[in-house]
Amino acid sequence: MALDYPDAVQSFSNLDVVPSQDAFEDLGASQVFSWFHWHLMRQPAPFPEVLIGANPKLYLNLLLDNWISVEGATTAEDYDEYLRCFSNPDTITATCSDYRGVALDLQHDTVDRGRELACSVG
Repeated sequence: MALDYPDAVQSFSNLDVVPSQDAFEDLGASQVFSWFHWHLMRQPAPFPEVLIGANPKLYLNLLLDNWISVEGATTAEDYDEYLRCFSNPDTITATCSDYRGVALDLQHDTVDRGRELACSVG
């Protein structure tokens, strides 16, 4: 939005997102293991849906083991809710669809590469 509508944005703070193109270009061997889900969920349906749906608990545990570095950061109640959601085929499909959208992100990143924000960045 800050690139496309510079008059509408006064300042910008990036909390977590890196352009997909930059992330994929800088993907090192160690990151491939923790980013495996990006490549899995981008595969054509129903391949990732079937794999994840066959054992959602195994899949969830692998994600959480890679993403959480603080012991106890996820409560048992949180875990149960994640597992309930990850066990729902509609949730799995929606999640995969979100990651499949990276193809469009990459197209936008190519167009935006080299452009600078007009607003202050903090």
